[in-house]
Amino acid sequence: MPFPSDKDELRKRFRRLRRQILPADAKTQAEKIIEILFNWQPFSAADRIACYVSFGDELDTRALIDKMIGASKTVCVPKVAGTEIVLKQIRVPEQDLVPGFFNIPEPAQNCQTVDPAFPQIHIVPALAFDRHGNRLGYGRGFYDRFLKQIDPNARAVVIGYDCQFCDSVPADENDCPLQFFATPSRGIVPAANPALRGFRSSPMKD
Repeated sequence: MPFPSDKDELRKRFRRLRRQILPADAKTQAEKIIEILFNWQPFSAADRIACYVSFGDELDTRALIDKMIGASKTVCVPKVAGTEIVLKQIRVPEQDLVPGFFNIPEPAQNCQTVDPAFPQIHIVPALAFDRHGNRLGYGRGFYDRFLKQIDPNARAVVIGYDCQFCDSVPADENDCPLQFFATPSRGIVPAANPALRGFRSSPMKD
């Protein structure tokens, strides 16, 4: 499927595609992602996971976060601090999450701050992503800067609806590609060129 190459035009295109997903289909796809992640050995073995908190028509992560906490995993979520992301641990989402940057739910100030290198798995949002692990974010570069601080042995995976996967996402030297992507129909897929991802190999089995 051809897509415009300009990032701003791509963002408009994928926002439209995401808005067209029916609520029942969105729920089904989010549930499938939970199943896929929990059946992925590196994820099931990890006990420290960072995950975005969904907002608007993003692929919903609230049920995923609840299930991770129920499985006794330490769950960390992002908070915007100026131009950067900091991670904070949450234990009871209903109490710990408050409206933050652009009204996006984020951890309250009194939640424990953790180092970006602490999580073993990072679940990352995107408007679009491709087979090389390139992701199209919202244009502010928060995650590109943040991902350069994580443990090189950690695994970073971008998740999204099936319609968010595309042939190619334009990328430059400021963009930070990810090792894996996941959609409901494709499952967990390693990026096409993992040697270029800038991450060392991990002892955790794929």
